[in-house]
Amino acid sequence: MKPVVNWDRLPLSALLERLEGRLSPRQMRLAACAVARLMGVADQRRHREAIELAEAFADGRAAPHQLAAARFGARSLHGQIFWLVCWPPGSDDWPRFLQAVEVALLYSGTPRSSLDTPDLRQQAADLIRDIAGNLDQEISLQPLWGSTPAVRSLAQAIYDERDFAALPILADALEEAGCTDARLIEHARQIGTHTRGCWLLDLLLGKQ
Repeated sequence: MKPVVNWDRLPLSALLERLEGRLSPRQMRLAACAVARLMGVADQRRHREAIELAEAFADGRAAPHQLAAARFGARSLHGQIFWLVCWPPGSDDWPRFLQAVEVALLYSGTPRSSLDTPDLRQQAADLIRDIAGNLDQEISLQPLWGSTPAVRSLAQAIYDERDFAALPILADALEEAGCTDARLIEHARQIGTHTRGCWLLDLLLGKQ
């Protein structure tokens, strides 16, 4: 019998080991950007623009030549992370992603992120977990409630505006639409780390 994995308790290193080959290129890039944001990398305007461009590319809102230009321009910025989040798309996404996460954790550009500590690694793991979800549990979207205008429009607004504080409102909308899957409701009401690429929002919006 396959051992049960408690995804919520996996430390960062074990989580990444389990996720190899199971994340899409989009998810990997968004996860790298999320960890960069956690470490305060996006605090300066030019740094933030590089990360936002990488996120836009992940969602198909930026062209490859724009990503390449951002990658070239980011070489002059403080910290290798800006070049890494804009890595060129291809078969080497996984090692690029791992390198981007590790470089972000070592980033020392701001006082709050000057050390690679167990607490920061746990926060990074929580961000990546919010994107990956529990890969041992299959969750299907029921058309009856998952495609209602109220649910979809609210999910899209949360995603576009990064307004994760509104997720509990989404939980209410799901319940009102007849959702009976406690895993979705519980995740929407979970207090803590959510990021762009959150598995619940991706499920509702049909993203991969």
